[in-house]
Amino acid sequence: MLLLVFATVPVALGQQQEQDQKQEQSIQQDSPKRNIVSLRAGLDLSRLSASSSELGDKTDYRSSFHVGVIDEILLNKRHPLYLQTGLMLHNKGGKESKNAALELMYLQVPLAVNYHIRLAPKIAVIPSVGLYAAFGVHGKIRLGNKTYSSLFGPDKVLSYGDFGFQTGLALLFDKFLVGASYQQGLLNMYNHNMAQEADHKIYNQTWSVSIGFLF
Repeated sequence: MLLLVFATVPVALGQQQEQDQKQEQSIQQDSPKRNIVSLRAGLDLSRLSASSSELGDKTDYRSSFHVGVIDEILLNKRHPLYLQTGLMLHNKGGKESKNAALELMYLQVPLAVNYHIRLAPKIAVIPSVGLYAAFGVHGKIRLGNKTYSSLFGPDKVLSYGDFGFQTGLALLFDKFLVGASYQQGLLNMYNHNMAQEADHKIYNQTWSVSIGFLF
């Protein structure tokens, strides 16, 4: 009888270890990742809003592309609340007709917070809200067959910097992401030196549709 009691001890210990391993694996699966890096690219639909009778109210939308890397940093160990930042290349601007367009390229850094709302083990909805800062790297005006470049600079038409508000919503499928966002510029892009002579104010407005892959 005593031998039977001792014989059951290893079995009980093995079962307990198996249960502990399953519980640990479950906790690891449920815990949010500390850091999520993703490659993103997609479509930009942008236009300019202006507060000048000479420039008009808003331009038509111009379509182009964006591409970059996003890094999500966990802010809370128990909840999937993340700080979202990274480096993106965005193409903005606007157009008045098929032959008249303002094409602006920016390096952009987002600074937002997002939350992963789990719908299933590998499916989540991710709302986000925050700010962005951008630096103009290339700008040109296209008028028919003529093109005028080098629009950014202290003595040019547009200032280098842009700053604004952004919000978005994404759907995550395992390692693949599809999302849409809106960006509203809050900083007057028109060069301050020239704006003193003509009271022009120009702001970026951009809708973006993205696809992404998480590493």
